[in-house]
Amino acid sequence: MIIIKQDDAVVTVPMDMEGVEGVFKKVLIGPDDGSDTIVMRHFRVAPGGHTPFHSHEFEHVVRVINGRGIVYGGPGQEREVTSGQSLFVPGGTMHQFRNSFEEPFDFLCIIKHQD
Repeated sequence: MIIIKQDDAVVTVPMDMEGVEGVFKKVLIGPDDGSDTIVMRHFRVAPGGHTPFHSHEFEHVVRVINGRGIVYGGPGQEREVTSGQSLFVPGGTMHQFRNSFEEPFDFLCIIKHQD
């Protein structure tokens, strides 16, 4: 069966963890929808907000869908990204998404489902 969901019907939850400021997440498609291998998430980073500076073993792809932000990979490794751009973050790569701008920064993040 094909699953179709409206974004506005998915619950938005604030991310509450160390190193996070002003980030909200929706799981658009995931295990609860029958997806055994991939998860598609929507993140919104408020102005002045950021994800943690972290790495993990799995790779992920990111699609910027609104606004602009900074992808930070460590000292001297900052790149501005904007709506319409796609990113690939290899597993084991330190990274952080920051919003240094005045409007929300929204992106989709697709990862392999982690058991």
